[in-house]
Amino acid sequence: MYRTDLINAAMGARRMTAEELAKRTGLGMTVISAVRNGKPNPKIDTLKRIADALDLQLADLFTHDAAQEPVAA
Repeated sequence: MYRTDLINAAMGARRMTAEELAKRTGLGMTVISAVRNGKPNPKIDTLKRIADALDLQLADLFTHDAAQEPVAA
């Protein structure tokens, strides 16, 4: 799973709207919305365009963060 939290945080830090992200990436608003909301299996090219527009590395979107893992009961 990719990190929607990082995408949304990077957008917030840059005060970038979804519309601005769509323009920078050349992707439609429907795609941007789906990715921001965790749509399963987006194309790697889509994530790469978003990462580039947010000055992130594509690999950062897949970095494992133990703090996000659910705690086993």
